[in-house]
Amino acid sequence: MTSTISVFGVGKVGITLISAMLNKNMRVIGVDKNKTLLDDIKNKNYNSDEPGVQKILNKKIELLTVTNKTSLAIKKTDFSFVIVPTNSNDLGGFSNKYIIQVLKSISKAIKEKKTYHTISIVSTIIPGSSEFELIPLVEKISGKKANRDFGFCYNPSFIAQGEIMKGIVTPDYVLIGENSKKSGKITEKVHKKILKENVPIVKMNCTEAEITKIASNTHETMRVSFANMLAQICNEMPETNVDSVTNALSFRLGKRFFKGAVPYGGPCWPRDNIALSGVLNSVNLDDTIPRVVDSYNLWHGDKIIELISKKLNKSSSVGVIGLAYKVGTNLIDKSFSLKICNKLSPKVKSIVGYDPLASSNFKSEFNSSIFKIANDIEECFKNDICIIVQPINGLEKINYLKYKSTVIFDLWRVIPEKTSKKINHYFGFGISINKNKNYKRKRNILKLTK
Repeated sequence: MTSTISVFGVGKVGITLISAMLNKNMRVIGVDKNKTLLDDIKNKNYNSDEPGVQKILNKKIELLTVTNKTSLAIKKTDFSFVIVPTNSNDLGGFSNKYIIQVLKSISKAIKEKKTYHTISIVSTIIPGSSEFELIPLVEKISGKKANRDFGFCYNPSFIAQGEIMKGIVTPDYVLIGENSKKSGKITEKVHKKILKENVPIVKMNCTEAEITKIASNTHETMRVSFANMLAQICNEMPETNVDSVTNALSFRLGKRFFKGAVPYGGPCWPRDNIALSGVLNSVNLDDTIPRVVDSYNLWHGDKIIELISKKLNKSSSVGVIGLAYKVGTNLIDKSFSLKICNKLSPKVKSIVGYDPLASSNFKSEFNSSIFKIANDIEECFKNDICIIVQPINGLEKINYLKYKSTVIFDLWRVIPEKTSKKINHYFGFGISINKNKNYKRKRNILKLTK
């Protein structure tokens, strides 16, 4: 195997993977059809907001070649990562359209090669894609046989926006769906050069790995929704705090994605539940679990907005803190703040939002006359109502007692209890302190004890 690796797809994940290899002094050829992107990288005009990436690119750029010519990349390498978008389709699955485009060009190039070439698909795909569509495609166009003439693996990354480098170099484990022992061994060697520490490498066949990838995300959404369900319960039951419950449960269930707060969003989790539901239906199985998790996530968001809406009127001004779908990224895909603003905008006088990473993206999506971007985080607290949607940096420095008259909805319970008790109108979601919150609730609960 040559020391040079080719990467097809130089987007956010692709360039991060490239940077991880450059950091280990590996030579890389990045292939993309976006000529402007390639020129920016060549001319050192490319800027990444993913931690660690820009510094490596600036330091190791001489090890990187970028091109739009597949034949050049395949000729000079024996191993290729494919990281291109797999957009959701009308059936709830993921389209292999862009993977197929790349594999067609790769197949034509390896047809002319005499040496063994390994292809590793990183993009999230529907289970069965490799066996039923992608490997047969390469065999048909190249005229070569998988395992004998070329290698094929499904090798997805488990990453989070804002932490992509971390997910690549220090993952919980590396998942390799191998079409042959040889291709799996080659892919493992590549990863061992990238990894910062010794992590488990788990191998299985391609379809098993495809199921594992989509199952990982949908299981995490189930955990988030379960914790959010507990938060809803504690929000209604007198003198309860969801953090007490989840902290105790975490001794058995773990802390990862187990804090009752806002609905999940982003480019992956919402669509993966829908996709798993589609997979289950396609093999004549019941899709209750992923379908219900997705439905509950939507209901959970609506319920929080309903609680907030009770404190609003047409003259209300609203501050929203945290505009991205999660902390540490500029992405607003399925952002809960976006849903809040869309729902509340007809009911209030003005909305001001603060998020140093996501403000411009949010403004372009929510282009309302009543909305403006805050210059600093405290501007959000100077409104009738302030909603802490994401626990972004800067909240720990706020003197909350300056805003005793502001109605504060703290959806992550970031304000310490000793401080929140001194705020006149504080609503920590998942906390109920009213001993006599609702007689009817008490009556209904006691019916269950008969």
